[in-house]
This record gives sequence, C-alpha cells and structure tokens, in this order.
Amino acid sequence: MAAASAPPGKYSISNIEVEVGKDKIVRKIGEENLAGSAITMKEVEKLLRDRLMMNDQELREVLYENAKNLMEKEKSNQSIDSNNRTDEAVRRHRFRTGKI
Repeated sequence: MAAASAPPGKYSISNIEVEVGKDKIVRKIGEENLAGSAITMKEVEKLLRDRLMMNDQELREVLYENAKNLMEKEKSNQSIDSNNRTDEAVRRHRFRTGKI
C-alpha cells in the first residue's frame, strides 16, 4: 500500500481492508502481518539521523543517491546492486560511530 502520510484509520484496496495504525504500520485488518507503511521519507530521515546518528552525507547517499543511481541504471538497462551500496554506507556509518 502506498500510504505515505496517511492518517491512522481503515482503508480499502480493491477487496482488501487494511488499517494504518498510530505507529504508521499498515496491516490487513485482524492480522499482525506488515502490509505497508505510512511513514514519509522526511520521517525516515529524522529516524536515521536521531537513532543511528547518520550525518548529512550518509543520509543523502542512503535515501537519495542510491535510488537515483538505481533509476539511472534502469533507464540504461544496466544492472546495479543497490543492496551492496546501502550496506557499504551502513558499514561506513557504523565504523564512524563505533557501532560495529
């Protein structure tokens, strides 16, 4: 479900009923499984900055540059391993902060 910034409540997607909780997690009604998220990119950025103490460069790479590079590679039909790029950024962050 693409529910970024949707307020808590019940929603219908085709014939499926889902609920956005106060925690911004989207679940199929009556189940505990994850069906999506209502968190925005700005909220993700704040969480990464506050909880993982990522700096501006790390945030830019993880949140924006990786996606941009992936879309550019997709346009030119080249492959890119975005997981490795994200893992590398996280490893550098952990090393920098001593959270290895």
